[in-house]
Amino acid sequence: MEIKDINVSLVAPFPPPYGGMGLQFSQLASLLENRGLQVTRIRIEWVDENDHLRKIRRLGSFIKAGWQTFWSHGLIIHSTTGSALNGFFITFVTAAGKMSGKKVLLTIAGGDFLQFSIQANFFKRKLLSLFFTIPDVLIPVNPDMQKALLNLGINQKKIILISNALPEEVGNRTEYLLDDKFLQFCKQYHPLILYVGGMERHYGLVDLIQAVSTLQADFPNIGVAVFVKQGGNQAFEEEVQSYLETYNLTGRFLVFKSVPWIVSAMKLSNVMVRATNVFEGDSRAVREALAVGLPVVASNIGLRPEGVTLYKAGDVTGLVTAFQSVLVKPGHNDPVTDPEGEKNIQRYLALYEKLCG
Repeated sequence: MEIKDINVSLVAPFPPPYGGMGLQFSQLASLLENRGLQVTRIRIEWVDENDHLRKIRRLGSFIKAGWQTFWSHGLIIHSTTGSALNGFFITFVTAAGKMSGKKVLLTIAGGDFLQFSIQANFFKRKLLSLFFTIPDVLIPVNPDMQKALLNLGINQKKIILISNALPEEVGNRTEYLLDDKFLQFCKQYHPLILYVGGMERHYGLVDLIQAVSTLQADFPNIGVAVFVKQGGNQAFEEEVQSYLETYNLTGRFLVFKSVPWIVSAMKLSNVMVRATNVFEGDSRAVREALAVGLPVVASNIGLRPEGVTLYKAGDVTGLVTAFQSVLVKPGHNDPVTDPEGEKNIQRYLALYEKLCG
């Protein structure tokens, strides 16, 4: 079968909002189309509300995606999951794909899955491993996740390790217009740290607040632009505000939720930080920053590409030292093109062709 005859249905939380794997699969879809494949995008709708019905609405979005998957024309169904809960819900998509006679691939992307695979009780682990027998291929994005899948008892032949590296990492996302508030913030604060994460404790925002309280002695005008997905933990967001008030940093942190212009903002920033302190997959934001030449400071967990300044996860002193080592060097670095990106596209193409053969 020729490439032009392959129709792939990508099932993912396509933007909006602008989360990591939604952007990853958006870029993957464009790259596949540029190489001659027919691509159908099936969107798993984001549920923003944080009330007690959120999980039910979330489940409904996966059921809807499963229905669309069943009736899609694609020979290949390629979906993704990050959190453990989504790992269960995505079964509506993978099962629908198998029942309609399609080949099914599932990318395991989020660090939450790794945490769950280690800490969950025996019954939950067995249930997840049962659900993971449905896809034809499981694609972990880093070696730790590959090992976790093996520990769940998944057949090694079903597991193919492919990182999140892609060619043309940022696509046209450098062309988005910047928000006026951000532009004004850039004029007021320098150096500017760009934080990309989530309004959840394990994304390390509290560590960053503590680090900035120390850094302002050397950098009196330092500021932080915080970019998070819509939603998150409301109680933690209130706790963050309390920390900012305690350290007298309220004006130095400006929060933006689910905006499309993060890559454009990277051009005006001095350093990006990925402060995840528990588990991590392969951060899309880290790769985007490197692709535009923005220096990156990141915790030493998950898959980190070459060129990142690492510190020990949860070590605030180490985070301060990492920032200092980067901020003493003015300007941006040369943009980094990870050769693994083009190899990954070729891996996907070969995998799709094999499954269709």
